[in-house]
This record gives sequence, structure tokens and C-alpha cells, in this order.
Amino acid sequence: MDVDGSFTVSSQFLINFMDRTGLLKDDVRLKEMFEYLESINAVEEDHPLTINEFNDAIHDCCALFHRALDGSLRVPDFKGFSEAFRQVYNIVEPNNSGHNATYIPQLAEVDPNQFAISVTTIDGQHFSIGDSDKQFCIQSCSKPISYLIGLRNFGEQYVHNHVGMEPSGHAFNYMGLKAAPLEGKPGRAVPHNPCINAGAIMMCSMVYPEIDSRAERLEKVMNFWKELSGG
Repeated sequence: MDVDGSFTVSSQFLINFMDRTGLLKDDVRLKEMFEYLESINAVEEDHPLTINEFNDAIHDCCALFHRALDGSLRVPDFKGFSEAFRQVYNIVEPNNSGHNATYIPQLAEVDPNQFAISVTTIDGQHFSIGDSDKQFCIQSCSKPISYLIGLRNFGEQYVHNHVGMEPSGHAFNYMGLKAAPLEGKPGRAVPHNPCINAGAIMMCSMVYPEIDSRAERLEKVMNFWKELSGG
């Protein structure tokens, strides 16, 4: 990190290095680092960090920093990784064919020109391009999250006693079940999987059912989404 032999580390070089590896300023794991750099006016302006200042800066995220430094994050070549998505975006973005779905008002009202790609690795490396800061109606993106909540709260055996894990072979909104007979219940049937409508409805029954207040239940779900997204 001492690129000029001065026994110091440029604060701008440090910030840009983290950015190039996909670890961005809004990453909660870097909060303490950026707060420290702000305190010594080393974010907007370049500041040659002494060894003690450098250690103080990365103290709270040193394990993450060293993984970025030795190339052991999930995507070592994050620049090349990002460039691949940038190329895909540039190819796909000009395509104006098709129309908004109209069977749900929230979808019909969306600006059809909005388009973005956002990618986050399991190590928290992040890349976004396009209209990634625009809010959108998540619709069926909620299904796997409800499934995760159910698994966390009740475990795999309980969840899959009530909803299967195989493809249905039908449309996502197919109103049908698969046979799941039990002793004494030969006609028992369950949804095929958690990501078709029937299974998603079943999973909703496992989303914090112990909470009577719908507002409190929604808040807990939102907190779970924030936890997953590092918010």
C-alpha cells in the first residue's frame, strides 16, 4: 500500500483500492474506517496516512481488508467481473421491445425505460449500473425471502412437510397441489415449492405467525430484508 516508498499510505489510494475490489463506501463493515478518515479530513482530501493512522483506519475491518489485499475475496478480479456486467448492460439497455405487464397497477405504471443491473457477492463486493437507486415493486422477489424466514424460524423438516421442493411443471400461478399422502391422510396434498404462488401463500403462514399485529410483522420482515442487504 506504500506505493511511493514514503512509509505512508495515501488515503485516496486506500479508498480507491477498496472500491476497485467491490467494497464500497456505504458498506456497513467499512463504517468505522470512513468515520476515522473523515475525522482526519482524509476522505475528500488526500492524506498520507502514517503507519499508526493506517492501522487505526483499518482496525475495525482489518480481516476484510487483508482478504481484499491478498486477493482471497470471492471475486479476486472484481474489475473484470464488473466490466462483464457493464458490457451486458450496454448491449441490453437499448432494447425497447415489449410492454409493461398491465394486470397489476404497480407494474403498469413503471417507467419502461428504467433498467439496472446490481450484483453483490457473498463477500459483500458490489457493482451497480443504470437506474439502481430507483425503487421498484418487488412482486415475486419476496417469495425466496419468505422461504428463508420460514427455514430460519421452523427448520427444513417442518417447512418441507407443508410445501414441496420440486418444479411443478405448470405456470407460476397454477392453482394446484402435489400429492403428499401421510398415514391416515391418503388424500393429503401440498404446494409443489415455495416459489410458485400456492407455495408462497403457504410460506406466508410461517412468516412470524406468533406476531398478531400485521404492522409489527411487516416491520420484522423489512428488518430481515435489511439484514440480508447489509442495510
